[in-house]
Amino acid sequence: VSKSTHLCEGVVEHALTTRPISEFIAKIEAYEMAHRWPRRVCVVGGGVAGIELAMGFRARFAFERAQPQVRKHMRTLHEQTQVSVQVCDPADTVLPQLGYLVSRSVRRKLVALGIEVLHGARAVSITNDRVILENGHEVQTDLIVWAAGADPPPLLSRSGLPLCEAGYLLVNKHLQSVGSDRVFGAGDCITIEGCAYVTKAGVYAVREGPVLAANLLASLRGRPLESYHPQKGHLALIMSGDGEAISSWKGLAWTGSAVWKLKDKIDREFMDLFDTSKLGPAPSTHLLLADGEEEHREEETWEETS
Repeated sequence: VSKSTHLCEGVVEHALTTRPISEFIAKIEAYEMAHRWPRRVCVVGGGVAGIELAMGFRARFAFERAQPQVRKHMRTLHEQTQVSVQVCDPADTVLPQLGYLVSRSVRRKLVALGIEVLHGARAVSITNDRVILENGHEVQTDLIVWAAGADPPPLLSRSGLPLCEAGYLLVNKHLQSVGSDRVFGAGDCITIEGCAYVTKAGVYAVREGPVLAANLLASLRGRPLESYHPQKGHLALIMSGDGEAISSWKGLAWTGSAVWKLKDKIDREFMDLFDTSKLGPAPSTHLLLADGEEEHREEETWEETS
């Protein structure tokens, strides 16, 4: 679920929240179908997602991308050439967790694109046309995008299972709850015991998936569980919406169209994995049976038909 929506008044009513992503995309499309083309966009949240969304919205709402019926309502030259994008970032600098070189590359790109980042800007209230900050400053805007990260699902706080300090399900190296051997988890909802370096990033969730699936079956069959060994660090590719992207690898940064082509290729290949037309038949239910149970079922069926 989207982070801290309950701590900032007006988020649910007036902002586009990024989670769940399916609803986020539908809200954007509904906004555009209403022929509303914002001149001012404010993204609340200065993480990788927030920065990338800011650059993406600048590209999406550029005049050349507007539909003809929208263009005729853009009266001035300024409206026709540029959308104003601001980012409210509680941190003191852009993406400090990625290191100085990456932070500098992203800052330069934001400046080149005309995107303003307000540092030390923590939102406390949102209305239909402004973001009110903790320091009393108000950011006037036409469209508010809430990209403050992820919060654990409310279900976890009611589960009685051991959680980390931030409220995520605490699991062991098998992605198994430390409080129940029948509960497993993966992705943004978990914290792995002894692996503080693992962030809430898709690269970890993708690699946890196969281990989770294998261990669910192994648990049902009474077999040994697999261990998940998260990598320390990962490649991050940040789209800038201008035909380029910025890469981050162990504190090093590269910017350019080649990086964008690499990101586009990786993303498309990943999304192809979810093309249902390429999937095979559903697995047989006998895969879920414990050892010996399948043979027992076959004996029962034979006796019933004899």
